[in-house]
Amino acid sequence: MRKQGRVLMLWAVPNGRPAWRLGLAVSSRVGHAAVRVRCKRLIREAFRLAQHELPLLDGQGLDAIVGVRDARAISFALVDAELRALATEAREEWARRRRRAGRDAT
Repeated sequence: MRKQGRVLMLWAVPNGRPAWRLGLAVSSRVGHAAVRVRCKRLIREAFRLAQHELPLLDGQGLDAIVGVRDARAISFALVDAELRALATEAREEWARRRRRAGRDAT
């Protein structure tokens, strides 16, 4: 399932582990190597600081792949806020899907 923000995109699936995991997908369309490396560094740092506060789904984390949509507008504050918001949206979406699947099974 995919969630989009202003500068980030997040794909997430439950992983069965007690914590979130991060993957990065930063295309060459974002910019030259220095821009891509800066984006990845900002995302990793935001995830490192937020990982223990991200919401769990029935005690398990999610595997999250984060991509960059717009590197021109990127800043640490924006990445941090957007990563937390997208993670919360993804967790809520998976919770809705699980509730709906439980209802359909009965």
